[in-house]
Amino acid sequence: MIVAILTFKKVCGILELQSKNLVAGWIRIIYATISSLFLGIGITIGTTLYGLVDKNVTTDAICQNPLDWRYKFLWVGAPALSLLLVNQARPLGGARPQ
Repeated sequence: MIVAILTFKKVCGILELQSKNLVAGWIRIIYATISSLFLGIGITIGTTLYGLVDKNVTTDAICQNPLDWRYKFLWVGAPALSLLLVNQARPLGGARPQ
């Protein structure tokens, strides 16, 4: 969600630049860039502080007990299906109702 919001800010800035509003466009792009930098710094500081507080935190880069392959449907298929339903997708070649 946060990536979508930051991308929307950058797209608004690019559209401002395209419509020849240079000052407003550059301000929006710079604001979005600074926001993403603050977001990255905040996440880094938050995970570091959590690592200092919780002594049971792992530093492994690879999961030792991965989920079974059948669970991939839940994490990929179910959200994709829900997006299809929300956006009222039609089968390939399906005609729009009149």
